[in-house]
Amino acid sequence: MNGDVLKRTRLWTLTAAAGLSAVLAFAVSLHFAAGLFLTALWAVTGFWFLERLLRAALVPPGTRRDGLAILGWAAGKLAIYALAIWALLESPFPPASHLIGFSLLLVVLVAAGATVLPRDLNQPARRGDDG
Repeated sequence: MNGDVLKRTRLWTLTAAAGLSAVLAFAVSLHFAAGLFLTALWAVTGFWFLERLLRAALVPPGTRRDGLAILGWAAGKLAIYALAIWALLESPFPPASHLIGFSLLLVVLVAAGATVLPRDLNQPARRGDDG
């Protein structure tokens, strides 16, 4: 997936979470809205760590992998999961706010991916080295 789509996904997720949280702060409660926004922020951060981990680990043939970078991104991803486990055990926010906040990233990712179209449909798709 192209880097611009991933950037848009992160930005749109945080924008949608902020807007939805502002509405839900009045409609439901400030506590619920904070849980939704913080969970969406957690999801975006985890998504970003995963993207960086994959970019560091999956390099073109003949290119050296930066083991320290891979270790750092993996440690960050594990820390994000540790935060999630803490949130599940401590329940600082309503579970429904976590569900909506996490699902928001997935919905936006699908929407961002659906907006990607080839620039010229008459040209054949380019593939790998033979394109």
